Amino acid sequence: MNVLLWLGRGVLFLLVLSFSVRNTDLVVVRWLPGLEGQVPLVLALLCAFLVGLLLAWLILLPSWLRAQREASQANKALLKTERELKQDALTRHKASMSTSPPDHSNAV
Repeated sequence: MNVLLWLGRGVLFLLVLSFSVRNTDLVVVRWLPGLEGQVPLVLALLCAFLVGLLLAWLILLPSWLRAQREASQANKALLKTERELKQDALTRHKASMSTSPPDHSNAV
């Protein structure tokens, strides 16, 4: 499985490398009126990809943090319940050990 993963990564790397080598033409990037510049196409696409990645991460961050917080709270509640169950079991065990067995020696 690990070999297939590395093989897939190698193929992806070669595809990206091939794309970037073949797309080095200069393109005009216009930001605001009067603010423009020429950059290689591959650099413009890379920047657009990275900006999209950053925006997606920022959009997903609040829900990820909420899920982390809820998981932490659930884990704490689980640990508390486990401690209570262990304490209850220990209390029951001590109670059963302290009671003396019934005396059956006088039975007819």
